[in-house]
Formats: sequence, structure tokens, C-alpha cells
Amino acid sequence: MTAALGGRLRFAADGTLTVLSGKVELGQGLRDALTLICSEELSLHPSRIRVRCGDTDLTPDDGLTAGSNSMERTGAAVRAAATAARAELLRRAAAHWQTPAGELEARAGCVRRRGAAGAAGAEALDYWTLLGVPVTETVRPVPPGDAPRARVAALVGAGDTFVHDLRLPGMAHGRVLRPAGYGQRLTRIEERAARAMRGVLAVVVDGSFAAVVAEREEQAIAAAAVLAAGARWQASAGAALP
Repeated sequence: MTAALGGRLRFAADGTLTVLSGKVELGQGLRDALTLICSEELSLHPSRIRVRCGDTDLTPDDGLTAGSNSMERTGAAVRAAATAARAELLRRAAAHWQTPAGELEARAGCVRRRGAAGAAGAEALDYWTLLGVPVTETVRPVPPGDAPRARVAALVGAGDTFVHDLRLPGMAHGRVLRPAGYGQRLTRIEERAARAMRGVLAVVVDGSFAAVVAEREEQAIAAAAVLAAGARWQASAGAALP
């Protein structure tokens, strides 16, 4: 199997398939959904499928488990891997039997000639036989010192690569104060201490909006902390979340 498939699907020697997900199960049914995807794509009984979630030694970095995007992202990736695995299994069986892949089908964990699934003595090759070597076999990664890192110099030197790396003439930095709770309004704020800090260019207060502007980012962060210490917030009527 390819490295990409090995990053999502692991065919174990005991006849099971492990699905790797960087998203985690929080009661939203992720395990069941990923099991169903692989069961359908590979025609494999769900009892033979295991889902491994959030194991940082094994699973891909799928980002945060939030925003109802687990199926949109991880589900789509797992389906693509399962589809590619089925195509690879058919290709290997076709090469073994010297027959076109279009005459074969993957069903119930095996590859057979179409229409021969129920025939007595029909030839069949199970997925694990076709794979030959279990994909779960431990493979040592390349030592960090031996891997070329062309971008290291640019990263260390903070070159103008991304928007947050840019430094423009006369550029200032700002920080906005956030209330402790949803819908709160600012009732009092002490500005003098923040205004007196080194590098501070302005303190802006407009209703419940409060912010600080400074010459450097670390100065803005420090001034915002001082400004927040002298701020008082109060819950607005009807601000409670439903």
C-alpha cells in the first residue's frame, strides 16, 4: 500500500482494519460514521473495523475537533483512502490472475471474479493475502538531522513570507480588550497607566470597545493587560446565551 493509505488505513495480520483519525470522538458519532464509510467502500463487515482517534504517534494531524467539520474533512479523507485501497486490491488481484480488473469485485473482505461469489470452489483472495505485508509493521522515520529542510533559514530569519511577517514603514500594533462573558458592556476603565507605558501611541475607548495601539507588538500586549486590569464589565439585559 502507498504511504498515503498507510497514514489512514492499517490492515492488521489478524484480519482487521484500523482507521486512523486525527479528529476525536466527542459523542458526535465519529467512530460509527468512519466505520460505515470503510464498510461500504471496502465491502467489509463493521465488526472487522477499528477506529483509532487522536493518537499523536499514529494518526494524521486533522486539526481541531470542532465546527461540525469532522466528516467534511476527515470523513472525506478516509473515504478517498478506502476507495484507493479498493482499487489497489483489485489491481493486485488482476495481476495475480492475469485478468482485467473490471472483471473482479471486492466483496466481504475478498476479491473474486464477478458473479463467482456464491459458486462452489470459486477462487478468492482476501485483502490481507493481497497486501502481503501488514501495513501495521513498524517503520523507522528518517532521523531529523538527515532530512533536508530548505525553509529553515527563511523561518529563522522571519522573511516576508506571510502577512504577519510583514514590517511596513510606520506600522503600529494594536490589541483589543475582550469582556469576560458574552454580551457584556464596559462600565468603567482606567486609561492613565496604559497611556503612560513605553511605546503606547493611543488608547481608544468607544462605548464598550476598548483598544490600545503601540509601536511594537510586545508593548501593545503589555499595555492591553494593564488596561484590562482597570476595566469593569457588566452583563447587558438579554445577553445570556439561549
